[in-house]
This record gives sequence, structure tokens and C-alpha cells, in this order.
Amino acid sequence: MTDEQKKLLRQKTMEITNPALVAAINGIKSSPTPPPQAQADYINALLRARLIVPVALSDGEEENKLQVKFSHLTNKQGKKYFMAFTDIEELKKSRSDINKMDFLGLGYNDFARMLSDPKCQMEGFAINPFSDNVIVGPQQALAIKNIITAQRIKNGEIAVIRELTDIPDEVRAPLESYFDKRGDVKKAYLLAMSKGEQQNRLIVADLDEGKDFEEFKTELFDKFLNDMNDEKAPFVVMSFADPTGKQSTREKVPFYVRV
Repeated sequence: MTDEQKKLLRQKTMEITNPALVAAINGIKSSPTPPPQAQADYINALLRARLIVPVALSDGEEENKLQVKFSHLTNKQGKKYFMAFTDIEELKKSRSDINKMDFLGLGYNDFARMLSDPKCQMEGFAINPFSDNVIVGPQQALAIKNIITAQRIKNGEIAVIRELTDIPDEVRAPLESYFDKRGDVKKAYLLAMSKGEQQNRLIVADLDEGKDFEEFKTELFDKFLNDMNDEKAPFVVMSFADPTGKQSTREKVPFYVRV
């Protein structure tokens, strides 16, 4: 990286401000037990933020590669944390001669990738460590992951699968009888699957090796599922050999087991 490129990088990074995150931090620090909405506002602001991170930059061994060494702090328990600042004024609280410092703008996902590296010795990162000192460690990361997962579920990006504990006899009995007659279904699961507003009933069947699953699925719909289908929660059939099907049955109880 040339000196001109470093200068442009510094200028761009120094322009970073995070008014939404600053307001959200004030919201969670205004009470010993901040309300859930204040916590959600903080997490959402953090996920959108770019933070100023002190580093030491040097040319790497490969051409056009930059070597980055991150600054960190250590608490009384000996745990190490990356330092991150919402704006340049907060960075100045760490030291007055910032003209001699290098820094980068990083987001939450950048920290998450670095912290997931087995070689990383940091416990997390501290936001504005010389004023607010908001720690984002393993517990906070878990809460953030849960928020992200909940948002993805709401947006329909991922499916939620749960057991159906009360299967009507008019559904259970004919399916069990059909599986018994076929003799090639070892076990089957009947689950509820939701993805956004879409609801389905999911059948996952474990067939003996070598059986034609598509033939089984077609026959299953023709004989039973078309008549049982509910437009609010139509049936989907998967094979236990399918990784998605197998994953969906983890720690679930089959409604049918061949004896």
C-alpha cells in the first residue's frame, strides 16, 4: 500500500460516526436493567455500525498485501479484547497523538470472523473502552446470534421445524397401515415446518437402501396426502437420506417405527 493510499484510508476512516449506536449505548447504560427494546435497538445499531479500530499497518511479504497488527487491552482477569471506537473523538481518549496511529473501519461481522479463528487470543471487543466500555464477548455474541436468527426466521430466510405432538388418528392410522404394507419404511417423522408466513407439514421417511424414493413419494401423495392436504399447511415429503431431511429429524421422535 502506497503512502497516498494509506492517507486516503485514514481520511475515510476518520469520517466514521455512529450516532445511532451512540444513542443505543446511552439507552442500555441509562438503567441497570435496560428494557428489551433498548437491548434490541443496541444490537440492531451494532450490526449496522462500522467502528474505528486502532492497528499497525505494514507491507506484507506478498505484493499489494497489507500486514495488520491489532491493538488490544487486557482486563484484571488477564482477558484480552480488541479495541473499537464509535468515532474519532472517542479514539482521541485513548491517546492524544492519533496522527501517529493507523486505524481501520470494521463491522461486527469482521470481528466475528476474527474471533472465530482458533488462533485468536481475544475474548471479544470493547466499544469506547475509555468511556462507555461496552464489552462484546461470548455471552453478548450469543444474544446477537439469537437476534439475527430470529430476524432471519421472520424474513423467511430459514425454516423452523418442530414436532407435531398431537397427530389426528385420521392422519396417523392410514399412514401407519400403508407403511406396514410396503415393508420398506424403517421409520417416519411427521413435523411442522414454518418459513416466514409459509406453513407446511413435513414427512421424513427412512426407506431401505435401494428403494426408489420418488416412486414412494408419488404413491404417498396419490393414495393419501392429496386427500389429507390442507392449503394452510400442505404436505412436503423428504427422504432421511437427504441431508436436510436428516437434519430436520435430529432429536425428534418418529411417529412410525417398523417392527
